[in-house]
Amino acid sequence: MWLKVQPLRVFWWAPISVIGLYLSACLVFGTGPLYLAYDTVSEIGGFFIIAAILVGAFWVWNFVGRGFLRTAAILVLAYMLVGSALSTVFASSFPFSPAISDQVTTTLTGSQSFSTQPSILIFSFPNSCALGAGNESSSQSSGYHVFSYAHARSASMANCNGFGYLQLETFASGIGASASAASNIWWSTNGINVPRTSSGYSLLSVQLDLSINGWQVPTGGSAANSQATLQYAMKLMRDDGNQEYFFSKYFQNAVGFGGDYGPTYDNMLVESGHSYTIVVMFNATSLSRTSAPTTSAKTETCFGFPSTCSPAPEEPGALGYCPTGIPRSGGNCPYIEWKSASYNITRNYG
Repeated sequence: MWLKVQPLRVFWWAPISVIGLYLSACLVFGTGPLYLAYDTVSEIGGFFIIAAILVGAFWVWNFVGRGFLRTAAILVLAYMLVGSALSTVFASSFPFSPAISDQVTTTLTGSQSFSTQPSILIFSFPNSCALGAGNESSSQSSGYHVFSYAHARSASMANCNGFGYLQLETFASGIGASASAASNIWWSTNGINVPRTSSGYSLLSVQLDLSINGWQVPTGGSAANSQATLQYAMKLMRDDGNQEYFFSKYFQNAVGFGGDYGPTYDNMLVESGHSYTIVVMFNATSLSRTSAPTTSAKTETCFGFPSTCSPAPEEPGALGYCPTGIPRSGGNCPYIEWKSASYNITRNYG
């Protein structure tokens, strides 16, 4: 009866109530991250979206009619809209891979074959400051703009004893938000002297002993994009600055590491009479971007600084004890370590 007595007022209340609820959801996604946990933002924003759809369905039901077929059609449409809205609101995790198993060569080099283990030791932990070390971190985001919010942070550290840390986090919420971050660490050995030979060339084989423990996880809804990438690289540098060899392997999206890895690089042709330096690098990048006003995206990369990392999405395996100075986080010890390197030289090649 009330709807028939005041039809004009009811007509205006319909769009006002729906638009008001939708704008409230947009405000939650844009401003909520300033005051609420990221997961809470999605939950509250999703509640307003569902409320807007249900209220809209109620007004349509009143205006269009209350017949059985019309009511059923409205309910089906509302159900489909709720499902579609929730797919953009709530972040869906990438399938998380179990910890990449400990393999001698395949994991970091892609090669199945390896020769006799190099035996001439270049360095071995815990030699103090046996390596040159460096790190670099950067981050940027679109910031806060009422209906959008983005945040990024990055941290890295590489010690001359072979320990290193990488951590990234990006978060984007609301319309047109974006955040990106990058962290890099690298080490270099002292030069390997290649004796002069009659042919002028020799073959150099190198084995590395690395410990990689941590994870990276991107999450995002259907109207959001999240990417996380870890690059491992090894390069061989000649004493005159020329890069002689470069090997690289990318690990993208959700993946966990847990254990020791021993990549080998066999029979690299080197010029005698020169000195060669081994450089090992780990480069991590993250990106979060949204295109819809009621969605969010997040990435996290944790290879160190576990006190500020979220719990691991899955235990990447039994990582054993934590080395001295490495705090434990959720049963894991996130860190990267270059433990040792050795080589062999085959002279008079050719």
